[in-house]
Amino acid sequence: MEFPQTYCVDSYCRKLGQSCRVDSDCPLDPTVYCLDNKCSKLGQPCRIDSDCPTAPDISCLQGTCVKLGQMCLVDTDCKYHPSTFCYELRCEKVLSCMVDSDCKRYAQTSCIDSKCRKMGQSCKKDRDCPAYPKTVCIDSQCRKFLSCRVDRECPGYPRNACIESKCLPVLQRCSSDVDCPHYPHTKCIGSKCVKLGQECSTSADCPYQPHTICRNSRCDKGDGTGTSDRTVGT
Repeated sequence: MEFPQTYCVDSYCRKLGQSCRVDSDCPLDPTVYCLDNKCSKLGQPCRIDSDCPTAPDISCLQGTCVKLGQMCLVDTDCKYHPSTFCYELRCEKVLSCMVDSDCKRYAQTSCIDSKCRKMGQSCKKDRDCPAYPKTVCIDSQCRKFLSCRVDRECPGYPRNACIESKCLPVLQRCSSDVDCPHYPHTKCIGSKCVKLGQECSTSADCPYQPHTICRNSRCDKGDGTGTSDRTVGT
């Protein structure tokens, strides 16, 4: 026997559809919400958002219709994280994307691994960033790798330089070459990680003299034997 507007809620058949203003006006159940001023049950199977009831904050997540928009401070406050993130103190759906412009619904988001990801988190090193290694810590904020051809295309140059066609931070404090995150593209000179590998004809063409030499037409760190004023090669 079927009863109109009744649903299985908390193991009991309950009538829904009553008027409401907020979720707490409805029967207490994690699948019952106030949608368009009526108590309604969610949890229907879905493939895309349009398969779900048309109401604010209803999305298809992990094959199920759910309500988002809950208050939050950090991403992990959101029940469906990592399929959701905390954006402007509300839990929002992580959108699919192909390019950064697909993410324009949310400011400070970039397309990484086909998902819109938040950028701008505070950081001290690259590994502090949630989307590492697809992001980098630049000026104490997590940023998506920017493509480049020359150093001056990188924001914040000379603190950031073009290494393997990506803008990466340099000038970190160091005591040896292996302290540098982008070694061997950067090496420790004067207690700072500096970019080397520039084209050269003689050692005089290289920056950071007298600590560098021209080796095989590329600037490299000198060996400390006083050879920095000449070209080394085969």
